[in-house]
Amino acid sequence: MDQDLVASLLTSAFEQSSTAQWLCDSQGRILKSNQTMMDWLATDTSHLSNTSLSSWLPDVHPDHLQQMHDRTVRILTLLLADHTISVKATFQPITTSSERNFWISLLPATDIREPAHPMQTLFDSSQDGITYSLLDGTIQLANNAYLTMTGYTQSELSQ
Repeated sequence: MDQDLVASLLTSAFEQSSTAQWLCDSQGRILKSNQTMMDWLATDTSHLSNTSLSSWLPDVHPDHLQQMHDRTVRILTLLLADHTISVKATFQPITTSSERNFWISLLPATDIREPAHPMQTLFDSSQDGITYSLLDGTIQLANNAYLTMTGYTQSELSQ
């Protein structure tokens, strides 16, 4: 597959994902945040420039990043303006010939989605309504596009 196409698809998935995401360098400096992350943090991108992951995830230090392997998942504390929440943080190393960065996805620790699943980002960011259901038709999970189309919430579908 064409490298430019792959980069374009990954950028689109990052930007449109309903999962809060960061891109950081190997020292833990935040390079980019998606809109969902900005909404979680109740801030804008100018506030994040030259900040580190440890400003928001105090348990993550640069030496910890070196130990992260393909889709490492950790339960961590996220510091917000007026409170903290427990999150599932998925660290995906992205290595090029000259550098190693990390794609970090955050979900509430109580979220039923499995962030380690390789297709989760595409499921979340798809503009098509997608559901996962049992053979009896019981919907287990739906993406935001489906919820928007039907007007249901995730909790209403799971009842």
